[in-house]
Amino acid sequence: MGVLIQFVVLGLCTGALYALAALGVVIVHRGSGVINFAHSAVGALGAYTFYELHDAGHHSFLIAFVPSLVVCALAGLIIQFGVMRPLRDSSPLTHLLATLGVLALVQGLLSLHYREATLAVASSLPRGRVSMGGIHVGEDRLLILGIVLVAAVMLALLYGGTRFGRATAAVAENQLGASYLGLSPGLIAGANWAIGSMLAGTAAILLAPITGLQIGQLTLLIVPALAAAVVGNMNSFPLTVLAGLVIGVAETLAARYANGADWGSAAPFLLVLIVLSLRGRALPDRSHLRMILPSVGSGRIRPVALVIATVLGIVLLNALPLAWVDGATTTVTMAVVVLSITVVTGYGGQISLAQVVLGGFGAWVAGRLVASAHFGFLPALVVGVLATLPLGIVVGMPALRARGANLGIITLAFGVAMEALLFNSGSLTGGDVGTQVGVPTLFGIHLDTMLHPRNYAIFSLIMFILAGLAVANLRRGKAGRRLLAVRANERAAAASGVNTTAAKLYAFSVGAMLAGLGGILVAFRNSAIVYSNIHAFDSVNVLGYGVIGGVGYIVGPLVGGVLQPGGIGTNIGNLFSQSVQDYLPAIGGALLIITLITAQNGVASLEARRWGPALDAGARAFRKLIRRAVVAEPAVPAAVSAGAVTKVTPRELRAEGLSVVFGATKALDNLTLDVRPGEVVGLIGPNGAGKTTAIDAVTGFVKTSSGRLHLGGKDLTGSSPRRRAEAGLGRSFQSLELFEDMTVLENLLVVSESRSWWSYVTNLFWAGKPQLNAAARAAVELLDLGEDLHRLPTELSYGRRRLVAIARAIAGEPSVLLLDEPAAGLSQHQSAELKHLLRHLAEERGMGVLLVEHDVDLVMSSCDRVVALVFGAEVAAGTPAEVRNDRRVVEAYLGEVEPDDDTRPTDREEALEAAAPSARRAGETASAGTEEA
Repeated sequence: MGVLIQFVVLGLCTGALYALAALGVVIVHRGSGVINFAHSAVGALGAYTFYELHDAGHHSFLIAFVPSLVVCALAGLIIQFGVMRPLRDSSPLTHLLATLGVLALVQGLLSLHYREATLAVASSLPRGRVSMGGIHVGEDRLLILGIVLVAAVMLALLYGGTRFGRATAAVAENQLGASYLGLSPGLIAGANWAIGSMLAGTAAILLAPITGLQIGQLTLLIVPALAAAVVGNMNSFPLTVLAGLVIGVAETLAARYANGADWGSAAPFLLVLIVLSLRGRALPDRSHLRMILPSVGSGRIRPVALVIATVLGIVLLNALPLAWVDGATTTVTMAVVVLSITVVTGYGGQISLAQVVLGGFGAWVAGRLVASAHFGFLPALVVGVLATLPLGIVVGMPALRARGANLGIITLAFGVAMEALLFNSGSLTGGDVGTQVGVPTLFGIHLDTMLHPRNYAIFSLIMFILAGLAVANLRRGKAGRRLLAVRANERAAAASGVNTTAAKLYAFSVGAMLAGLGGILVAFRNSAIVYSNIHAFDSVNVLGYGVIGGVGYIVGPLVGGVLQPGGIGTNIGNLFSQSVQDYLPAIGGALLIITLITAQNGVASLEARRWGPALDAGARAFRKLIRRAVVAEPAVPAAVSAGAVTKVTPRELRAEGLSVVFGATKALDNLTLDVRPGEVVGLIGPNGAGKTTAIDAVTGFVKTSSGRLHLGGKDLTGSSPRRRAEAGLGRSFQSLELFEDMTVLENLLVVSESRSWWSYVTNLFWAGKPQLNAAARAAVELLDLGEDLHRLPTELSYGRRRLVAIARAIAGEPSVLLLDEPAAGLSQHQSAELKHLLRHLAEERGMGVLLVEHDVDLVMSSCDRVVALVFGAEVAAGTPAEVRNDRRVVEAYLGEVEPDDDTRPTDREEALEAAAPSARRAGETASAGTEEA
């Protein structure tokens, strides 16, 4: 027991340093909203500065310590004002990628001078030992624990009881509002970056004597620091410190009792996985800030250009000097790994920092099959690629409840755990000797890179082309449209019937197989595979390559792969200097930052705009020459008259006693309503009445505290939004929630296409021909959207976008359609047309329609029945005339009315009519969040 307690105490001391670094992460996030992945790199900068002054320069602790913290503070200020400030209007994803660029840049610069050597650093803290009940602990460890606890208390006091702390909280809550109060968000963010960076430097300086001063080792500090900060919800100092201490204890105990396996490295991953699984949501709420991702290509294949490029590539590989062939092989094999980022992030919208580890796992499976089971190269390659699929699902599971930077943190932690448990395990990989795989052959052709390097280069090029074709087919097929729908808007995708769970796991599965293919191609270039060379943090570089090249474009990975050390970029650089390869990591980090500031869509997007029209013109000329179409374009669907559309399956919607509670606020109070086939029911009330909450409750986007929901006699209570959509519930959103990265045609296809599971397989080989269903074609004609089908929603006016949202809701052929303020932003003529559309849907299509609308005139003239809400509770229900004359409804819109003696009963109706224009204007400008009680 004494040994156990002693190791627990040692773990607390190590965990204290993790907590100290994590506090810096929390402070930076509090002040700027940025999760700083470069935190440990800034700390390493301070640690090396301290080493130069203290150990190499023999200055006292204080003289070395203070300038080191100043260097860290300056680094934080440079990041804030030089990188983050130009990106202040960008998405959280861009901020995350920018910090990854800073991480690569700083780590690359430090590596130029210090390489990978581990430097011994003497501790300046007391080195004596303290004995307590048979437990012996170093004084320095206990002092570190005390320093961290005191620092946590001081930070809590600073941010909880001072004007600076309140200003930081105000900026974090609302930067625009804080500016109106005379606060400077930029200066406050800079101050917090400086404080957080100094904490990172302090943690690194205190940790270096324990672990040794080594760049890679200090970089790993970011994993437990981020994990602890996530547990603290990027806000709580006590929870963050507790999480850091728990991770430190878990690592120490694992090192003591795990019998050689480094299970301690898995502690951050397991802790974050548990916390995010409990805290996360299957679907984001209305307040969720969606990430704006780089643009995506069309996935269009130009056969003539592809054939020419392939032939030219093969000719060049047979003509170039061997050094350049080797560089081309490095670029192409890494491009296959980067192609996995195109699927996971470019199409799926998910952040993965585990792609290199997934590639390494595929290489490990293939290598062991060749070495131990004597598989041939091709069977081993196929099995190795397929073996990564289940691991990809494991990596993707956290994406079901985590998003954005949190997902990046957990995938990075998973990669670090895999590196420690698998790739650094000599018994599983062969250690420094590696796994002997010999010379790969394919159909009698030797592919070894020593004697036949051109063969292997051509084989790698063919593999990239085949993988690229599969990804292009995916982009143009049903499966790709589902991925893009989830990427653009999870809520709208679920409401459209898309299985968001399946889509996310599919993206990670395909991405894992592509990474596995690339990992195998990289590994089998050598006759012996040394798995200890696979590092989790290389995934940061891979994501950077993808963003620089163009994460949404097939050619982007080739552009990014040029930056891989040993690739074509090295060959080009060697023309000027033989040491250019040493500079590529830092150059890659700098290019990532520059790309994010100047061209966030990547190099490939610029080239697509430059060369795309010329290639299209050449393709048209070629088609005319040979009198046939080389590529089938998605045709504008032919118009179908509204009368030709059959009626929907009639189902009655019945909601009984629905209640929704947000904290202490009851947003919906015992609402009971029914919508029958063929009728339009209006739901009215002032802002904050709970109308949108009612739609969210019916469609499954908020959890009800009580009540039941039936559709056509089927109990949907507790069902997911997707299940409700499949059962026949369709809806629009107050804030539109369109799929901004997809054309209007693709928006409609997502809803109208069949959702067969086998398209996830077949679309990798054949994209199929997009075909709108009859309901979608009728919606296009009814709303006059034919000319807009091949435009992006962002290219349309707000009114036209509102019509697209309505058309998308209709295209799913729902039995009951719930429309949330469909007239907001429409012209008077369009509102009149909307009235006719509502009656058409009810009378000719047989739909039940629930209309939430601030335009009272539209509601009263188009609805069969009307229900009025005030503060989440029903105050009136009946025919439009009955509700219009109800005193409680008039008071809800106009306040308490004190009638004169000669007031006629019809004055209430006139008052409500007078209020309608102002109510309508309020509805047009209401944001998505104003309905939340």
